[in-house]
Amino acid sequence: MNIFKKNKRSFIIVIILILLSGSVMAGFFSKELNKSEFLELLAKTKREGEDTLKNFDIKDIEFPVNELRDITFKNTTWKNIDAHKRSLINITFKDCRLENINFSYMEFGDLSFINCELRNVVTNNSKIGKLTVRDSHIYNTDTNGRNNWEYLEADTIEIINSKINDYESDDYLYTDISFFESKADFIIKGSELKSFGGMGLKKGSSLEIYDSKIKDMDFSSSYLDHLIVKNSIIKKSKINDSHIKTITLENNKFYRFPVTNVKEGQIVYARNNNDLTVSGKISEMQISDCTGKIGDISIIEANFDLVNIRNCQIDEFIAFYMKGKKLVLENVHVNKFDFGYSKVDELILKNITINKYINTEHAQVDNYKSDNVQVKTGIKRRTGGENITIKSTP
Repeated sequence: MNIFKKNKRSFIIVIILILLSGSVMAGFFSKELNKSEFLELLAKTKREGEDTLKNFDIKDIEFPVNELRDITFKNTTWKNIDAHKRSLINITFKDCRLENINFSYMEFGDLSFINCELRNVVTNNSKIGKLTVRDSHIYNTDTNGRNNWEYLEADTIEIINSKINDYESDDYLYTDISFFESKADFIIKGSELKSFGGMGLKKGSSLEIYDSKIKDMDFSSSYLDHLIVKNSIIKKSKINDSHIKTITLENNKFYRFPVTNVKEGQIVYARNNNDLTVSGKISEMQISDCTGKIGDISIIEANFDLVNIRNCQIDEFIAFYMKGKKLVLENVHVNKFDFGYSKVDELILKNITINKYINTEHAQVDNYKSDNVQVKTGIKRRTGGENITIKSTP
């Protein structure tokens, strides 16, 4: 009898717990709202001074108001929503899923996506104070070019601990994310970007990349106050024909990272990178500590005041058709030294080892200084028309 009473009591407790948990969990299930219900929810929120709307879904509607301010949408799903030319000022999406959303030609103030999934979200030609994408996943699904983040005007665009993908599936064709001809200070941190572009960024823009992996990016023909890349892996990129005042590259693994035909550059700082290609008009380059996986340093058709390369192991140093005032290499181990058709006022080589190949064809140097240069006996040379011979020194 006691056992029966005990089991009965346990059964009642279990039933009560189930009912309680059901009532708690009910708040986590989203309700789908039609346009009228969503409009009433917005009106109620305004009347009651609330700042968070959560646990609802909307789809297949035009956004029902022209202006909305200071609202957080949490745990919501938006699908097939047209908010074209509205003003959404200081809006945050948290734990949300957005698909086929037209946010073009809008005014946002600050706009944040926190732990969200974005598919085919159109934001082109909009004005944003600060755009934050954090702990989120962006897919570009539009195949005819309308789905992009082009022509944006923003103070800052932050992509933090997020992913940008492009790939094909049964339902979607994912293509690249482009900020073509936008204006913003871009900050990328801890993110994985499969395809990412910003060709033609306007004056007043900048690009900073930290602790990220990028498969393919293109920021050519842009105006950048500064370019900073640190502790990142970039497999394929182009930053060509751009105006870049300051370039800082540190502790990176580059597979193809050319910064070529720079229109105006004040200084390049490059430290502990496995590969580097720079060309154009750059006043000063400081390259050092490239001692990891042996790669190449290419400074082709560059115009400079000073290039200073220190403490590097290089497979190939290419200084083809460069023109400048002073080129210094110190504590450098290089297999191939290509200095053909270059012209510098002063060349200084100190503690240098050259193993396999030297090209000095038509090189012109007004003042050559060498100290502890070691050139391998019988090394292959390409010569003719130069006024300099690079050879071992005592």
